Amino acid sequence: TELYYPEIVLGSSDKIAQKKLQESQTYMNMISGNYISYMELGEGYFSTKNYTEAKNAFLSAVKLAKDSMEFYNAYYNLAVNAYEAEDYQSAIEYATVANTYIDDKRANEVIGFSYIKLKKTDEAQKQFEELVKENPDNILFSYTLTDIYFSKFNLFKALGEMKRIKKINPGALSDDIYKNYRIFGIIL
Repeated sequence: TELYYPEIVLGSSDKIAQKKLQESQTYMNMISGNYISYMELGEGYFSTKNYTEAKNAFLSAVKLAKDSMEFYNAYYNLAVNAYEAEDYQSAIEYATVANTYIDDKRANEVIGFSYIKLKKTDEAQKQFEELVKENPDNILFSYTLTDIYFSKFNLFKALGEMKRIKKINPGALSDDIYKNYRIFGIIL
């Protein structure tokens, strides 16, 4: 659950991001040259959408990482940063490296969505089939897999996935995404 703070208290999202970057830079000046300071700096740049500087900071963090969790977090942040910078191939590469340290669905999700952006539907399908297998209650993964099946005109698999969604989440019938599938004449 995300907390919501009115803009009157914290300012606009741009101001919040700029403040985060300033805090990260201040922290870096106080405690420079360690893993955490570079991770903080990278997150600060990322929040202001300065993806080039964020990448540089995360790469510096990689050089200072000492254990699997630190390596994973640095490479995962590099993957998300690359994805947001629309460098989807690099996002896949960084997320794949992250998974060599800790196999985590978050990195696999970045890989799957990157394949979708690259229009590599076969690879995306494999990724999301695995994600759904590991996380059968995750509706986002299920809807994404359904979309992939539809895009490949595999209506039987799409219908099967829609039925599975309905079974695990009966409330899905009222979801806008689910309603859009009904436009195609699929009634479950």
